[in-house]
Amino acid sequence: MLVRYFAGNTISNVFMIVPPLVGLYRCQRDRLEPRYTMTYLSLLSVGLGSWMFHCTLLYEMQLLDELPMLVTCGNMLYCLFEMGGEYNRISKQGYLAAVGLGLYIAVVAIVRYHDNRYTLIY
Repeated sequence: MLVRYFAGNTISNVFMIVPPLVGLYRCQRDRLEPRYTMTYLSLLSVGLGSWMFHCTLLYEMQLLDELPMLVTCGNMLYCLFEMGGEYNRISKQGYLAAVGLGLYIAVVAIVRYHDNRYTLIY
């Protein structure tokens, strides 16, 4: 049963690992802004974290599956807010979105970690 579960969920993560690698290559080739490289790196971290979680089914790996998704959302929001702006200049909306989502990610990570710790006590 574990082999069947491992194979199905792990193979499907190829579609979250290979496209970001292609995107990273194109960012380097076309010399795009660093924000696009960071977005592709965060997408790659989602794929790798999901792959590690589905291989091991450990709680720590589940966090590596969930938290990069929040970071990727933040990166994509930042890219959207910065569309049409000056190169390497952060707008007020982009800055607020990045800080707000960063705080949200920190709170979710702390609550999620401690939620599991307290359930183990009872």
